[in-house]
Amino acid sequence: SEMKAEENRSRKIGQLRSIVAMGEEGKNELNYALKVVELATELLVENVDDSLSLHHHSQLWNALKWSIERAKGSSKDKISIINTGSSIASAFSSLMNLLYLLDSEYDLPSGNPPSPFISTPSHSLTKSKASDEGKTIILSYLSVRVGDLFRYKKDKPASAQWYRYAIMVDPSNGEGWNQIGILSAQLGSPLDAVYSYYRATFTTNPSTIASSNILTILDAQLDGEPDEMDDDSFVLHTLALIHYLRPLSPSHLTRLSSLLSSPRRLLPFISAFSSLDHHSSTSSSLLSLFQQGLDKLGDEMEEMDSQLDSSTMATLHLYNRVLSSQSIDSLLESRSKEETDLFYLDHFICFPLSSSS
Repeated sequence: SEMKAEENRSRKIGQLRSIVAMGEEGKNELNYALKVVELATELLVENVDDSLSLHHHSQLWNALKWSIERAKGSSKDKISIINTGSSIASAFSSLMNLLYLLDSEYDLPSGNPPSPFISTPSHSLTKSKASDEGKTIILSYLSVRVGDLFRYKKDKPASAQWYRYAIMVDPSNGEGWNQIGILSAQLGSPLDAVYSYYRATFTTNPSTIASSNILTILDAQLDGEPDEMDDDSFVLHTLALIHYLRPLSPSHLTRLSSLLSSPRRLLPFISAFSSLDHHSSTSSSLLSLFQQGLDKLGDEMEEMDSQLDSSTMATLHLYNRVLSSQSIDSLLESRSKEETDLFYLDHFICFPLSSSS
């Protein structure tokens, strides 16, 4: 009966809450991760919207991460490496199993997922009901976590593929962008990392740690001789100077003017404008350089293969219009006439919207 099912669900929720609240000693004595994964999986498949509100998805992931960290231990001997690999494989199996179960139960909006997940159409006559938002959130969240596991395995191409898939599923999910930033930093591309971290903050569900990740990179670029820096390092150095309200010399701005010709270099300056007095000469100069750089890009948005790069271009164009004294309200009112804006605008209304007027 329905009442019995509700009682059973309440019992499992209580069980999960008790297990998650255990201290380290209790976790070690109990097969903690296995129990959490089992209960959280059942609860998510039963009612994904309710379980999302109770954070069962993050409790499941935290348990899997705990298991992996425990296997790593403090040493890097052969046994530890084997145990870590086994824990990652087990976590991967758990997440893929959950994805298949949820897809079968709710018909997730999976599109064309990366390997090895294959969404198969269900022939069930009845489908459990879940909100479109809930299905999107859980698919995007689990995709980010699968990407994390590939990153732990040092399979960076697969990791990037899953992070990008997570963003395509839910462009408002800043966590996917943040993880791409971490991956870029690990690959030795700090400018790409900063670009991704900024994208992680310019969403309706921003990453909670992207801002501190940005500062970590900018702090490392604050000092040094600009003349000895390559172009990417110079752009990062400029962002660091702006963030800490250091002056920019005319020669500095002259060199910068030739560098702001790619979406990845332009985007971080959206945040830089919010740090400045908009009536200052530096702000006016930067705004002019920003708009010149955007003009140089022309209509590249139409030619880009990647939808994610296209969304960056849309973000830049929209923000430029806000800087040009067009209010966000008027953009929202006009979006129905402009398909590109309509597609992206809802995901990027969290810019630092300080008008230059």
